Amino acid sequence: MLDMPNIRSRSVEDYLEAIYVLDGENGTARTKDIAKMLSVSPASVTDMMAKLGRRGLVEYERYSPPRLTPEGKRIGRDVKKRHDSLLRFFTLLGVAKGKAQADACAVEHELSPATIRRLERFVEFAKVEGSLAEDFRRFCKAGDGRDG
Repeated sequence: MLDMPNIRSRSVEDYLEAIYVLDGENGTARTKDIAKMLSVSPASVTDMMAKLGRRGLVEYERYSPPRLTPEGKRIGRDVKKRHDSLLRFFTLLGVAKGKAQADACAVEHELSPATIRRLERFVEFAKVEGSLAEDFRRFCKAGDGRDG
C-alpha cells in the first residue's frame, strides 16, 4: 500500500474512469481495452490494477478483467461526470470536438467541485436562454481571429 500514497492522483482517476466507461459500454473492461483507451502498455495496466486492488478500488485477479468496488465505481463515475460537464461547456463555447475532448481530459482533475457545479449551471442557463451560446459563437467568429 505504500507504493501509491495519493489515492486520488490523476493516474488513478484516469484508470478508474476508463474502467467505468468500458464497463458501461462493453459490460467489462479488458486490460487491452484499458491500455488502448489510456495509450499505455498492457503491462502498465496490469501493474496499476494490482495497486488499485491493494487500495480496495478494484477487485482484480491476474488474467481476469477488473471490477470496480463501490468506492472505485463512485470515483470513476465522478471523474466521468466532471469530464462530460467540461466537454459540454467547451463545446458550448464552440471549441472543436477533438480539442474540447482533450481539454476536458486535461482539466477534469484540476477543478474544484464548486467550479464544476458552476460550469454545469452555466451550460443549463445557456441552453434555456437559447441564443446566448449562438450569440457568443457569432461574437468569436466576428473577432480578429485570436481565439483559435
